[in-house]
Amino acid sequence: MALTSPGVIKAANEILVGLAPEVNVIKQFQFDISDAVADYGAKVRVAMIDGGTAENYGADNCADTNTGNYGHTTGSLSDFFVTLDAQPKSTIKITSTDVLELPNNSFWARAAEAGKNSIGKAISQKIGGLFTTSNCAAGKITMATVTKNALAKLRTNAASKGRVADYVLMLDPEYFADALSLFDSNVYGGSDPIQGGVVPNLYGFKSVVCGYDLPAGVKGVLVPSNGLAIAVRPVAIPDPAAYPECGTVTDENGFSLLAMRHTDFNTGASLYNVTTLIGADLARKNETFYIAAS
Repeated sequence: MALTSPGVIKAANEILVGLAPEVNVIKQFQFDISDAVADYGAKVRVAMIDGGTAENYGADNCADTNTGNYGHTTGSLSDFFVTLDAQPKSTIKITSTDVLELPNNSFWARAAEAGKNSIGKAISQKIGGLFTTSNCAAGKITMATVTKNALAKLRTNAASKGRVADYVLMLDPEYFADALSLFDSNVYGGSDPIQGGVVPNLYGFKSVVCGYDLPAGVKGVLVPSNGLAIAVRPVAIPDPAAYPECGTVTDENGFSLLAMRHTDFNTGASLYNVTTLIGADLARKNETFYIAAS
């Protein structure tokens, strides 16, 4: 089971490159992404690591209490299971003029763009749709307009639940654009935040990210970086022999897509598919705020 046609391979890899903004957002949270295939509905363990409160070495280093030494655990490792319950796919018909051996054929560039748009949209809908007002149990933050003062005051909300540096501020496209407009590019690090939708360390947050497809009325969320767990896997195919070409493509982060070419024998049409499995869930709802204009 492998990809062999240059056109199929080129389009699949270009979709991976085009999904970089979505992958950048995923990397701000707890994630488990790999090229290990899985079935729809499978549960993936996402490790949640908490360093706990640091203690002084030797403060009480005696046998009966076993504290203050390297063997005394201060942090914790817990399991959070995410269900792979979304499988976005892009299906495109290949005609006789779309030559598989010519990757520079304009068809493959269009196929990559279409696949990137449809799968990227599905990822953002899966993540953004989690932030309903009921799921954001820490409550509402009212921010009518995006100003430096309003952004800075969000630190107080984060600090009421934990460390500011552990929080991610996600803003809808309008509020994110307003936030970018407040600063010169040297403040938020050049063109990458504009192109990739992630500003690291702004106002002491882990990052400020552009979040698409948030629920109606939700202009943003303030969520712990380990408060959102995401898993991505390529799809397991029961009968690989049914597809002349079928294989995974993986980026440097481990984010993987399954690409396949096959024939619809009812119509004789050749089809090109790209798909992946996604799961996401909120792990710390009581520490997650939502932002509204009023």
